[in-house]
Amino acid sequence: MDTPATIRLLKTGDLVLFASAGTWFGRLWPRRPVWTHVGLVLRRAGDLAPLLWETRDGLQRGTALGPLTQRIGRFVGRIGVRCLNRPLEPRQCEQLETLRQDLGRPARHGLLDMIGAADDGWLGARPEHLGEPTDAELVATVYQGLGLLEAVETGGLPPDRFRPRHFADRYRLELKNGYALGPEIVVQEPAAARGWSDFRPQPA
Repeated sequence: MDTPATIRLLKTGDLVLFASAGTWFGRLWPRRPVWTHVGLVLRRAGDLAPLLWETRDGLQRGTALGPLTQRIGRFVGRIGVRCLNRPLEPRQCEQLETLRQDLGRPARHGLLDMIGAADDGWLGARPEHLGEPTDAELVATVYQGLGLLEAVETGGLPPDRFRPRHFADRYRLELKNGYALGPEIVVQEPAAARGWSDFRPQPA
């Protein structure tokens, strides 16, 4: 598989899945990745390489948009992609940009906010208690807003109930309006994680 070529062919709406190499589950079952993070590919007019839209952690929670290749270069673990079976319509791309503007405003939280979010029983902190979307919630919100997933009003799962595993191949998530997600394509294995620092994007 030509991994750089696969990355260059990604389009708006495709998904990027991450499985940290340091998780205990990943060490026990190295060939069955448990995806721990998910992001959304954006490919706007004039972009030579795909961007990744995802959530970020820390005191300045919110969403971040940056070059996918740089994100890959910083991550040590397994990375996979799942591609939509067809491109989004122009109107959907416009809707997505509106959603990005609405969801992409950074939020600042103080120490008391962080403590309050952590007070959630033995499972620990729940990032959604800070009022910012989790990674899977962000993807689910966008997919529902674009009509790719069933809306909550018509019986769909609320976005905050989604987790990265819902977007894994084996979960068999069903999309709407003729859209479907393709199989997982692993573009980086943990052993090769540090070799991506030399990757340079090329024109599509």
